Amino acid sequence: MSGLKQLLLDLGRDAALAEAYERDAEAVMERYGLEDEEKQALRERDQDRLRELSGLGTLEAPQTGPIQGYE
Repeated sequence: MSGLKQLLLDLGRDAALAEAYERDAEAVMERYGLEDEEKQALRERDQDRLRELSGLGTLEAPQTGPIQGYE
């Protein structure tokens, strides 16, 4: 699994990781070994590019907005 795909999945289910990403996104992207193009897509919040680069079919659940899986 690509680092980008794993990061996106982990962000949706790990509140501590999401908080760390909010504090220092660059450090989290480095930890996941993302390539420059992947980092840029995240910085720009380019969902189409993120879908393409990660291989994920969709980053949003229908009619519910961005995926949030924390409890």
